[in-house]
Amino acid sequence: MPPVFRGLLAAVLLAFALGARAVAGQTLPAADLEAMRSALAAAQGADWPRAYAAAAGAEDPLPLKMLRWMDYARPGAPGRFPDIAGFIEKNPDWPGQKSLRKHAEEALAAESDEVAAGWFKRYPPVSAIGKVRQAEITINSGDLENGTAALRAAWITADFGPLDEKGFLARHADALRPEDHAQRTDRLLWDGQVEAAHRMLAILPPDYRLLAQARLALAAQAANAEVLVARVPPRLRADPGLVFEQLRWRRKKDMTDAAVQILLRQPNDLVRPAAWWAERQAIARRVLAGGNAELAYRLVEQHGLIEGNAFSDAQFLLGYIALRYMKNPALAFEHFSRILTRVDTPYAKSRAGYWGGRAAEAEGKPELAAKWYA
Repeated sequence: MPPVFRGLLAAVLLAFALGARAVAGQTLPAADLEAMRSALAAAQGADWPRAYAAAAGAEDPLPLKMLRWMDYARPGAPGRFPDIAGFIEKNPDWPGQKSLRKHAEEALAAESDEVAAGWFKRYPPVSAIGKVRQAEITINSGDLENGTAALRAAWITADFGPLDEKGFLARHADALRPEDHAQRTDRLLWDGQVEAAHRMLAILPPDYRLLAQARLALAAQAANAEVLVARVPPRLRADPGLVFEQLRWRRKKDMTDAAVQILLRQPNDLVRPAAWWAERQAIARRVLAGGNAELAYRLVEQHGLIEGNAFSDAQFLLGYIALRYMKNPALAFEHFSRILTRVDTPYAKSRAGYWGGRAAEAEGKPELAAKWYA
């Protein structure tokens, strides 16, 4: 972790810890506060022995607890499993629980299957290492079917570092099917994990290797991208990930008309509608600026989103186009209303309220408009 982030993290945690004390009506003695600051400064410099020595000099347990949190949550934390597990169980409200659990799962390598299984019953695994260990425990217990299924699921959905990935394949390659490799590669490409996707090329089935190479080339704006796309077998050319990368490639090259054609015949299953939205709204705004409001509305309408900020943005853009360009306030009001039923962030609600009022006013409903403005 870069020093600037370590410093920021320490400051946030210091505020969190002292704020909790203030709420409880407690204060930290000046000497203990100084010990805490000294410990944090040493920890930020990666001088952990000096940091622990400084924290141990405080009478209050908070400085030492905070230092342990920093130690157990940092990348490559060398802590013992009982120590990290004990901290998690005693401090469930402290921040960074996922990082703490990840490091606890790494430390389980030194523990028995019985200890690991007991931990996973209380805390389901969050890391690749943890998910694989749980699957191996299931296999070791005699449940080969469910254990193998869990191994495959971990391979598809979890993020492995290069060394962990190599070790996993050395132990479990025989349990994996070609479709598992294809699904993992698809997920990595959607997530933008280019290096990990490149590592998959050697073990992919030939057809899916060609598909992955084309997607990688498009994402990188490579000069031979179109050549590689042409090599993709016909049965895979409608792959949503490939179509998405073609869309993004065309948008970046200002090939707006070609990008529009892709959106008009988009796959039924977008897989990642939020990823499509980033491209869709950019292209729709270009079309809108070109004077074709109806086409822009049609492109946005196919967003496929059901919740979240992207859904709110899509409904707002639809409402805005309907109100300002299509002169259809009733349709606009429908879109602004949908935001309030699916999104609860203050900004989204206030924006929808204002523009819903504008739409109601344009529709000749002043009383309804007043309610929305309120």
